[in-house]
Amino acid sequence: MKRIAFRLSSTIALLGFGAMAASASTPGGKFRVDVPFDFIAGKTVLPAGDYTVTCDRVPGLVQFTDQKGHIWVALNVREQSRNVEAKKSSVTFNHRGDEYFLAGIKRRGDDRVYSPKMSARERELVASGK
Repeated sequence: MKRIAFRLSSTIALLGFGAMAASASTPGGKFRVDVPFDFIAGKTVLPAGDYTVTCDRVPGLVQFTDQKGHIWVALNVREQSRNVEAKKSSVTFNHRGDEYFLAGIKRRGDDRVYSPKMSARERELVASGK
């Protein structure tokens, strides 16, 4: 219950700040997202900015590429849940302390939410109660 409340409050906070602005999906499982804060995905800290998220070149792998074509991170993800089919692609984050962590990826037309493994840094913060 606490985790659901935390995720909900994080998502509401992000929407309130305009933190997740994903453009419409393009064919091939790619979509753009503008993230206005630094965030951690796996072991990598990504700076705030515009990213292209690529989901289906390799099953279970998601890539974040900047607008210059630099691949910042490629993550293994797993299906976390099935929900209502998404009308647009989006990413969600967990906010712990002053840090943001990639929590989920949802593609337009897909009813699944994909999540990376929780990073070591996020596990530390969870264990410390932050």
